[in-house]
Amino acid sequence: MFFNEVQENFWKKNPEILSWRRGHIERTRRLGHIQTIGGRTIKIEGLDSGNEWDRLKAERKAVNYLIQGSAADTMKIILIELQKYLHGEAHLIAVVHDEVLMEFKDKGQAETNNMVDLIRNIMCKAVNLTNIPIDCDGGVIADWGCKK
Repeated sequence: MFFNEVQENFWKKNPEILSWRRGHIERTRRLGHIQTIGGRTIKIEGLDSGNEWDRLKAERKAVNYLIQGSAADTMKIILIELQKYLHGEAHLIAVVHDEVLMEFKDKGQAETNNMVDLIRNIMCKAVNLTNIPIDCDGGVIADWGCKK
């Protein structure tokens, strides 16, 4: 009961998201698949199931696969773009969801800040989304034991 109330309140406050979700599910039902930002096609089965549980599960998959798959594609595109511009001045240590951890060659503070600005710019502009700006931030720490 509590979950349904939370969900209903969310949809009331965000009708545009509910409208998008319904349209996306109908489009996926017609096509039988979703296509991520990177062009990957993922088949979604069960959207016409007579079993309500299976149908709702397929609807959640249709929404989640589009969002999560597109997020993964976005990070891949960002990493490819970063590789083009870093020219050995920094190297990638790890990617965790939407975060990139990099190590820079020992440079002065001004040059390091310029590299951070370049990386931020690449991450924000690698993918253009309609009506949704991509924003990111970044910073420099002296060693892994430091806090930002």
